[in-house]
Amino acid sequence: MHKKIFVFVIVLITLAVTNLAGALSIKLSNYPDLNAKTSYIDAIEWAINNKVATGYENGNWGPDNCVLRSELVKMVLETKGKAPVEGERFTTPFPDVKTSDWYYAYANKAKNLGIISGYEDGFFRGWLCVNRAEAMKIATNAMFDNPDLTQYRYTQEIYYDDKDVVDMDVRAWYAPFARFLFKDRLVGTDHTVSQGYDESVHPRVLKINFFPEGDMSRKEVARMLHSIDQKLRLNSK
Repeated sequence: MHKKIFVFVIVLITLAVTNLAGALSIKLSNYPDLNAKTSYIDAIEWAINNKVATGYENGNWGPDNCVLRSELVKMVLETKGKAPVEGERFTTPFPDVKTSDWYYAYANKAKNLGIISGYEDGFFRGWLCVNRAEAMKIATNAMFDNPDLTQYRYTQEIYYDDKDVVDMDVRAWYAPFARFLFKDRLVGTDHTVSQGYDESVHPRVLKINFFPEGDMSRKEVARMLHSIDQKLRLNSK
């Protein structure tokens, strides 16, 4: 009797796993450039399911594409639960964002909320790629409501876990945002490159390049926003 019950349970588990794998396959089949081995695939699925970032007209999702400024404000506002609603009006809209642009409402709402301010000339330039430093600042200010980062403005080396991030200027404007996000691993490191070990200290420390001024990819932003969203939900319990 016990043996039959055990076999029955194993069958149920097998069916559940098979169905789950099938569901995953079906979900990802909508985007031929995604698969189970894609970096940050869990975060990408979250972004797709929550309409934080959908695919392109060509049918791809574009995990390795750079994130445009227009895309970033959409992803941030959707994650924040502040997506613009139909008919919403905005004060002092960006002069280079037309009402016919798909991101018109997103860009101007982000501006009205103080999440972005645009360039010195007042333009938004939604077609430009966002680098990692800029994306980390925008995501931090938006998701954490412009937090006070005074305690992160020191001049010591920047670390991610036990790895020394050697290509980040410890006095740069982005350093506090990096320290703030690195503290809880809210940014992924799949793109980083090892620079060997610092043999001058004991125990020796692995050195890495983070490339703060490099374009941030769509999958990286999905990973960052997913991690921040999870942290905020956990803190709210």
